[in-house]
Amino acid sequence: MFKEVELADSLQSASYVIKNAKGFDTFVFRMGFKEETFLTDAQKDQILSYLEENVSRNDPLYIKAKAYIDQSEMSSDYFHNHPRKFRGAYRPVVMQFIAGLMVNSIDTRIDDNEFDGIIVDENNNPWCEADAVYDDI
Repeated sequence: MFKEVELADSLQSASYVIKNAKGFDTFVFRMGFKEETFLTDAQKDQILSYLEENVSRNDPLYIKAKAYIDQSEMSSDYFHNHPRKFRGAYRPVVMQFIAGLMVNSIDTRIDDNEFDGIIVDENNNPWCEADAVYDDI
């Protein structure tokens, strides 16, 4: 099971990504969370229950994440089911999307026994594995 500080820091990393990103495929992160193999079902439930306790429907993080999902899925849904009205993402869908982002930050620190905060780069930005790929180019 995860420590409270690990969950808090991964939520902080996820909120940083959501607030500063210009757009990404929300479906990939949701499915990534559901199909993640290195986490047990109990750990996934722990992450989702942590989100339920700490992210309300009025939270700016929730609102922005829901807007990302609504924007990307409404535009793709229109071409397949145009007569149907898109009513927006449900709360569990938004929570799984945020949890998928949290798992990415937990994944980078899962083997670190001396965990004492968010892993940052030289500019004090949260680090992710994709940064290492682009630094080599």
